[in-house]
Amino acid sequence: MKLVSLSILALCTSVGLCAMEPAGEPVTQKNERSHVPSLLHLVADALLSEKFLEAYRKNRQAYHAQAAYLPYGAYDILARRPSMWKLLPISIKTLRGHTHSVASVTYGPDGLVTGSWDKTIRLWNDSGNEIKIFKGHDGWVGSVACSPYDQLLASGSDDGTVKTWNPHTGASIHTLRGHRDSVRSVTFGPEEHLLVSGSWDGTVKIWNHHTGSSIETLAGHEDSISSVVCDRKRGLLASGSYDNTVKIWDVSTASEMSTLEGHLGWVSSIAYGDDEKLLASGSWDGTIRIWDTRSLRCIRMLEGEPQVRSVAFGPDQLAAGLDDGTVTIWDTHTGRRIITQKEHEGAVNSVAYGPKAQLVSSSDDCTVTIWSPVNVADAKQTEVI
Repeated sequence: MKLVSLSILALCTSVGLCAMEPAGEPVTQKNERSHVPSLLHLVADALLSEKFLEAYRKNRQAYHAQAAYLPYGAYDILARRPSMWKLLPISIKTLRGHTHSVASVTYGPDGLVTGSWDKTIRLWNDSGNEIKIFKGHDGWVGSVACSPYDQLLASGSDDGTVKTWNPHTGASIHTLRGHRDSVRSVTFGPEEHLLVSGSWDGTVKIWNHHTGSSIETLAGHEDSISSVVCDRKRGLLASGSYDNTVKIWDVSTASEMSTLEGHLGWVSSIAYGDDEKLLASGSWDGTIRIWDTRSLRCIRMLEGEPQVRSVAFGPDQLAAGLDDGTVTIWDTHTGRRIITQKEHEGAVNSVAYGPKAQLVSSSDDCTVTIWSPVNVADAKQTEVI
């Protein structure tokens, strides 16, 4: 069990909640049994007070920093109280290493992968340690993707190329050329050998990444492509564009199936749900639209956001990275906003969920933040601060 720092007690004292022992006298293992249970409940009770809430709203960052000293088990006690869920500091780790905006983030079998405007791709392990840097692009890296089929990494860059990489050696395998402008989004296709890219040249390209050759070029959007994602079960591809629309394509025939309209601003990001029954589109018009992938109808619109830069589905939830540096999480069943949290000092360019339902976000502030998993069921009765 971790030693308990009394700095959290000083936090409570600073808002006049209780009398505390002198600061700087940590509770040791010897007296841990007698102090910890009462301390945990004391902290939980203290946080419930309106006085704490007022101080918390004024200076979140300071209180989140102090919360790192909560003793082991405190989160469990607080989480049992619905009114406490909203106060938990769900940002658990910040990764630093990139020297420019981090444009894209995704999880792969070897860990977390990030792409940045510093022209590099970085691989991080589960502890948040940087373990490999991939270099080779001549422009900023706008998108990274990991193959669901094998050990392969892909990246799209402002240099107009798509690269595939061996994640173990860091070696570039193929460089795919053909786009006439920045490659803004890459994803692996519905078949093992297919790779898809979307570019600011307004086209979507389908590649055979085994041979490094272009198979098809899909043209139909009237402006730059911002995002591409695949429905691998049905062999479909979706593309989001600055022409305010989302298009659905049949990969096998390279034909356009439908155009989803309704956004009043650029579509910056699109994402399929895990079961691929839902498609989300985030826009600079400040809304997120959720589409039924069978009927291709918009079944829900989430409003009241700043410009949306990225969307991603998690377990019963949808996360959005926003232009003002905040991350918002929504309940996908009810459309209710669960939480809005600001940890980044710049726009949030990319959000993604990991294998343990942990959310990760990357930002213009050059950092990547890993968040603890959010349980939608536990949060149903909470109110966002």
